Amino acid sequence: MNGQENRLRQQYDEFQNQWDTLRDLINKLDKEYIIETRAEEKFRLKKRLDEIRAERNQIEEKLVELENQLEPFIKKQGTANRSPQGTVSKEEISLATGVTLVYTLTGHLQKVNDIGWSPDGQWLASASDDGTVGLWDIAAGQSYFLEGHRDCVAGVSWSPDSRLLVSGANDQTVRIWQIGQHQPQRERKFTGQWINAVAWSPNNRHIAVAPDDRMIYVLDAVTLTTRRMLLRHEKAILRLAWSPDGKRLASASLDETACLWEAESGQLLRTLAGHGKPVTSVAWSPVDGRTVATASEDGTIHLWDTQTGRA
Repeated sequence: MNGQENRLRQQYDEFQNQWDTLRDLINKLDKEYIIETRAEEKFRLKKRLDEIRAERNQIEEKLVELENQLEPFIKKQGTANRSPQGTVSKEEISLATGVTLVYTLTGHLQKVNDIGWSPDGQWLASASDDGTVGLWDIAAGQSYFLEGHRDCVAGVSWSPDSRLLVSGANDQTVRIWQIGQHQPQRERKFTGQWINAVAWSPNNRHIAVAPDDRMIYVLDAVTLTTRRMLLRHEKAILRLAWSPDGKRLASASLDETACLWEAESGQLLRTLAGHGKPVTSVAWSPVDGRTVATASEDGTIHLWDTQTGRA
């Protein structure tokens, strides 16, 4: 790392720390604003939030400027450290549990945050902290990386026909990729917000996006324009999952709850409360579309009847 790169990275880290501090303060004041009932106090909180968001936006401009200056160094390092293709290694190893490890996929330089099979079963997609999306054709033993995000990629999700893939990242963007192409087909930026989760609806109508602002954005799958904005959670959302028919959406949050939504109307159907720590994952039963499973940092998995809201 040369002197110029080191100086730029130090500046970037300083601004990023400031941005993180303001984000946490905004989340804290947002929560106070929601529960505050006095009009005068709500006005004061809103004014303070507007001031902090304006300060955060200024820092974001500095971060983008520094990212552009750092890009040549990042590209140079990426070329040196990773080949354009990963490795699909077939190695059958029988474990003590009776399960057999068949393949090991290598190529990402940092932590892998999310994976997802294409509906046709041909491709496995992976999202990594190294800023790339990996695409792995297991049967053919081939893979390649989609490079375009400027920060950690948090989530990936496939279109029902397996032709398109959506990715969401900490660079505040959601990108649509077409299989076989190395450039995103479409892109949507969420200024000031990391993307925590994305989910493509099984009916191919919507893409749900959860930035770091406690909101769920239901986007048109073709245009990426906002169709609905869903707000109920008091803390950031970690995972999203569509019902098998694509009509309902489930969200898992740091606030220790999961919520069920009707996508078309934006109506909150139920709040599933029962975990003692953040809810980290959520999944619908593919059999009846009535049962939802939630997993939590409290070490438990709850199965919920969506008709009654009971575990």
